[in-house]
Amino acid sequence: MTAAALALILMFSGSVTWVLTTHRIPETSDQAIVGLMALDILHGKGHPIFYYGSTYAGSLEAHYLAVVFRVFGGSMTTYRGAMVFLVFLIVLGVWELTRRTFGARAAFFGTAYLALPPAFFLYKGTTSDGHYASAQLIALGLLSAALWQKSRASRVKASVLPLSVFGLLAGIGLWVTPISPPVVAAALLWLLLCGYLKPFGASALALGCGAIVGSGPWWYWNAGHRWMSLSSPDVGLAGGAGLLSNLGLVLRKSLAVLLGASQPFSDRLMAYPGAWPIVGLLLLVALAPLAARPFRRDPRILLFVLAGLFVLVAGAASRRFAPTEPRFLVTLYAILPPLIGCALGRATAHDRFSAISRVAFVGILATHAAGLSGARTHTTVVADGEVTGSLNQLVSKLKAERIDRIYASYWTAYRVSFETLESIIATPLRGEDIVRQEVYEREVDGAVNPALVLLSPRSNCFEDYLVEHRKRYRMTSAGAFSIFSDLEPGTLALLRNVRSIPLPSVGHAAWWKTIRHPHTVAGGETVQVSFEVTNASPCSWMAPVHVGHRWTRTDIAGAPVESPVRFFLPGRIEPGQSFRAEFPIRAPVEPGTYVVTYDLVQEMVAWFGNETGTPNVMSVSVRPGNRS
Repeated sequence: MTAAALALILMFSGSVTWVLTTHRIPETSDQAIVGLMALDILHGKGHPIFYYGSTYAGSLEAHYLAVVFRVFGGSMTTYRGAMVFLVFLIVLGVWELTRRTFGARAAFFGTAYLALPPAFFLYKGTTSDGHYASAQLIALGLLSAALWQKSRASRVKASVLPLSVFGLLAGIGLWVTPISPPVVAAALLWLLLCGYLKPFGASALALGCGAIVGSGPWWYWNAGHRWMSLSSPDVGLAGGAGLLSNLGLVLRKSLAVLLGASQPFSDRLMAYPGAWPIVGLLLLVALAPLAARPFRRDPRILLFVLAGLFVLVAGAASRRFAPTEPRFLVTLYAILPPLIGCALGRATAHDRFSAISRVAFVGILATHAAGLSGARTHTTVVADGEVTGSLNQLVSKLKAERIDRIYASYWTAYRVSFETLESIIATPLRGEDIVRQEVYEREVDGAVNPALVLLSPRSNCFEDYLVEHRKRYRMTSAGAFSIFSDLEPGTLALLRNVRSIPLPSVGHAAWWKTIRHPHTVAGGETVQVSFEVTNASPCSWMAPVHVGHRWTRTDIAGAPVESPVRFFLPGRIEPGQSFRAEFPIRAPVEPGTYVVTYDLVQEMVAWFGNETGTPNVMSVSVRPGNRS
């Protein structure tokens, strides 16, 4: 083993050890789902094709984990070790791809970029959520196969083998993740532009056959499910204006996260003051030697540049693009390091920019180190959306209380199920969170005395509801969690029917601000109205809460008429948070003087205005409409 290779191994091992031992990698239910899928495969409960509850994210990693669990046993520790191994394979793949393409010196620099990596590389690789680590490995394979085809195209009349491998990987990529096709498209375009692939003939046939075989699970599932993968939110497009806006966000926010200057989910937590755009400028300086190596002299560089551009544009084109958590761009970690290696590896002591470029590279690694050091820790559970720390206290208390069936938030439920290896079955309430395991939902629904596990402020609000309505319950604490058990049958029936936690009277306080509303409308006319509503209560409002409205005629006596048109909340609305409600209303046909009462409603529980809430009342004159 060379000194350079040993140095890279030590750098990578130190980086991974640091983030794991200091709890800088979160533990979430998204990861637990993959573990539960692996347990189902291991125990002979079937072979899921996609991530539970979705129509994308093929189960390749779940099947890999099933093998690992068979050997080492199922646990979060085993899961994390298996993911670290995949990250190691990504780094090893970058080494091999860069070495074969640009030489050993380039491989050192390219691999060093990931051996002391941006925090987001380790965060997304070791969590993966079922397909992000696989996406990077597939991208490495696709680029390698394309370059393999280049090397054989000039020597072999019909180069079948590399294109068969390329097609197979392209098909697997289609099944595993929607972020693989951009790399496929870029590599195919490069092969065609450079003349390494004929659009017709044996080579193209081999590519197509490989793609069909690799994507077989995708076709099999979709043929029986009305091609639902094509309507997945992750393949929805943002539109032209959305694409331009997202590309701007990529430059301002996403690249900062990808390059290690900023922490995920935040555009303010920098590795150091001014880290972005400093690290971006350092990267440009490090890549500067490529300018002396134009594409026509080395078309291999064009492959990586095209792949990077395709990934950036495709990620920004997604309707679900998240600028501060750029998961759709993770395949750049298979593309950028070889380019960096090529730029720095070709520089010699006699090159004008050699010393400057290498100093810039050291600055990039220093930024990575600062970002890793400043990454947030996940030692304790903070709130419903922050269930990323240890659940040992909660699990111990549930076992001590002999509770084995619980309702909890999504972020708690599947972690409990996986970390107890299903000795405790937990499910979210469908009205509040996505249910990915319907079997668990049925088990908890069918339990005689399931418990409810909540975090503040929801635990306080639910207790207020129980006290207010004089309901029997028992509450115990486990760290930040509150466990409600021995609930009355009526309370359990309400939870099961509403699929949400009822609010107490104090939870119905709202502030309304009218943005647009007509004073006069024609009979039967439909108009758009909009309001800004603020949660003025101490309780969280969940998805089953919606805006409803009623028409009441005031010039003659009449009962209020409730409209079927509803506006559901855009997501959880926390205390003090506001949202904008914009929706159509249709005026009554009969002319007269009316008031329209807008109110929030918790379905099957209460109109807020009937409790302590304050509805928004608007006067409207309905004039005769056109009856022709």
